[in-house]
Amino acid sequence: MKYFALIFTILAGSFNGFGQKKVLMEKMTNAYCGSCPNASIMIQNMVDETENIIWINHHKPVTWTTNDLVNEDSKAFWEEVNVFATPLGLVDRMPINSSLLLYANQWESQVFSTLQKEQEVTIKANNLNYKKEDRTLSFTIDTKFLTLPAGNEYRLSAMIVEDSVYGTEQHNYFNDVDGHPLEGLGDIIWNYPHRYVVRAMLDNIWGTEGSIPLEITANETYSNQYSYQIPQEFNDRRISIVCVLSNYDKDDQLKRSVIQSERFTLSEYEISLSDTQEIALDLEVTIFPNPTSTELNISSEAFIDRFKIIDTNGNLILSGIVNGTNKKVNISHLHKGAYQLLLINQQNIQGHLFSVQ
Repeated sequence: MKYFALIFTILAGSFNGFGQKKVLMEKMTNAYCGSCPNASIMIQNMVDETENIIWINHHKPVTWTTNDLVNEDSKAFWEEVNVFATPLGLVDRMPINSSLLLYANQWESQVFSTLQKEQEVTIKANNLNYKKEDRTLSFTIDTKFLTLPAGNEYRLSAMIVEDSVYGTEQHNYFNDVDGHPLEGLGDIIWNYPHRYVVRAMLDNIWGTEGSIPLEITANETYSNQYSYQIPQEFNDRRISIVCVLSNYDKDDQLKRSVIQSERFTLSEYEISLSDTQEIALDLEVTIFPNPTSTELNISSEAFIDRFKIIDTNGNLILSGIVNGTNKKVNISHLHKGAYQLLLINQQNIQGHLFSVQ
């Protein structure tokens, strides 16, 4: 049986924006803010209504203790927009009453009114590559203006975001509120999943200077390359790239509104083999029957989190979660031919060739 050593390279293909106006919802939050978990529930309710909200969290720097959720870029962003309380939020960085910072009771109406705007820009990620051995992530962001929006200068921003970060406690003012979703979880929630934590804002907190020419043409593509080395303490399977195109004004923050944003999640990308050196990895796996026409059985005593099936052109055909020691994958809908089965857990990715007859 062949085993494959992987560098965990993501296909150098094109990952499309969804062709619809998205709204960037930035919550200015704090693990020591007891009102902030309730604010997250409010945003989650909006996200449940539409997939067109890109939600991220900038954590407040504190001086009295270590907070692993804070980074220097979000700290600088906090200081520049002069955050005076938590929770506050920015909706596409559009001002209301001459303020970018909106109270929680303003979020919903602003989000859904902004969603009614026409899409003016598409954002796509291309040539995305992640080398597992040194955790280096590189990618190209392509921007295309469908129309020419009003503005003098535009900048593209790329942010590294990690979802469901554990290990930092969260204060909670709703522990004793009857019927509240946070009731009974404790005045301090010790195992709280911090959602969509901004880990880094690449290049500049207001976007990359010169990323979009001053003279732009409709339907022309403008490309920018980025790279980032993911620290070992971050869970790379929960990392996403949030890309934001904004108006930029060097003198006035109130004129730096967001035109379009997109999220590209690493765990949802197609994965291809980059090295076919035959070596044994930790997962002792048998797949059978091979060839097959109806289902593929995966036998292993090791824990396997999920699988992906890739065709010979590198296209993702099927993906899913696997459980138990004997796993079955229905492949009856696949066309005849050769495929790669990728088995994934937190430590390894292992590839197996199989064929459908």
